[in-house]
Amino acid sequence: DQGARFVTILLYLNEGMEGGETSFPRWVNAESFKPLDVTPVAGKAVLFYSQLPDGNLDDFSHHAANPVTAGEKWVSC
Repeated sequence: DQGARFVTILLYLNEGMEGGETSFPRWVNAESFKPLDVTPVAGKAVLFYSQLPDGNLDDFSHHAANPVTAGEKWVSC
């Protein structure tokens, strides 16, 4: 049985596609209730923690890959 990852790093290997953002829909800040959408840029990495320091899952880390509507998206994790 494999538990949840403590940390995830997504490394974008290419760019230039349409769509394909990594979206964090539960992310919140004081200015907006919109999701945080990270646009793929070659060489850019996104690091996020899936668990809180006490070992519970962090609901704000839920994420999704938005559909790529043109081109291809390559990532390493």
